[in-house]
Amino acid sequence: MMEYCEKKPEQLTHAVDGMYADIWNALRKAETMHSVDLRGLSIKVQNGEVILDGYVKEQDQPLIESTICSVVGVVQVLNHLRTNDAIEAEIWDALWKVDTFRTLDLGSLSIKVRDGEVFLDGNLAQENNRPLIESIVCSTAGVVAVHSHLVIDRELVIQVAQALARDERTCPYILPVDAYHGWIHIRGEVPTGELQHAAEIIAGSVPGVRGVTILPRITGASPVIPHRSLQPRIGAIVYGKDGEVGIVIQVVIQPDNRLVTHVVVRFHQLIDGMLAAREAVIPLEASDLVENDSIVLRRNAPSFSAFPPFDPHEFPLAPIAWQAPFPYTAGDVRWSPPKIMEGGRRSASNTQ
Repeated sequence: MMEYCEKKPEQLTHAVDGMYADIWNALRKAETMHSVDLRGLSIKVQNGEVILDGYVKEQDQPLIESTICSVVGVVQVLNHLRTNDAIEAEIWDALWKVDTFRTLDLGSLSIKVRDGEVFLDGNLAQENNRPLIESIVCSTAGVVAVHSHLVIDRELVIQVAQALARDERTCPYILPVDAYHGWIHIRGEVPTGELQHAAEIIAGSVPGVRGVTILPRITGASPVIPHRSLQPRIGAIVYGKDGEVGIVIQVVIQPDNRLVTHVVVRFHQLIDGMLAAREAVIPLEASDLVENDSIVLRRNAPSFSAFPPFDPHEFPLAPIAWQAPFPYTAGDVRWSPPKIMEGGRRSASNTQ
């Protein structure tokens, strides 16, 4: 976007150095500018041309341009201000150029830009990547502020190990803890299934944990089969025998271990000759392949119409205060029904 400013000849002789100061003074003193956030604005002056860079809300840009045009000596205003989408794309482009980021941590990273403010979420395996990522983001033109909620595996291991050591049920046992991109592995042995589940609940209660995929072995029992670490994104496409079935609108998570058990899928169905939106609940165990952006149902899975319709009473929304695992927010998540434990008791984390 470019705005031309008509000037009288005597106005064109104003010194560049003074013009720069005059521009900022005009922006700060104008009554119409008091509500405008200028933190992300960068200004350069060259031979009467004013080049705007960085980020300012789109609705504020005409006001900024007209205010600058009123300054003596300004010939024209060149608007190179970025949008939120452009800032996000520039950040991703810079990060993908760093080999260690690309191969290790970018798949577990989320970047969102709102009004020039960048929000970083995710789990990193490499501790030294966090300051490097934050530095790259901070140096990107148009970034007003950075809110980093990145979780490092080493920090998560310490938090889970400390939680297990504090709990009177698990503190007597040696339970080594490992993590990879937020997925928690608990090794060692415990004498009962109840204690195994207690360890699962304790680890799953630590904010920042994406899921508890490996549990300690029960003494004398067979090795524990790891849970699959599956996290289909909201909007992922679900495919059945006849092609695309619908899209994921929410996920169902077992709060004890923070793992996704089902997805809520919206699809369209002909009813009395009219196309109506319906929702169904599909267990992930009915799928052959689960990726971030797609789910492929098994060939021998029931027809899509055979899956139960979504009942919000059976799968309540996760509490707002509960921190959903990356990459979800609380509004994306519903809780699965309580687990049934030994002796027919319900899981402690769901009986509140």
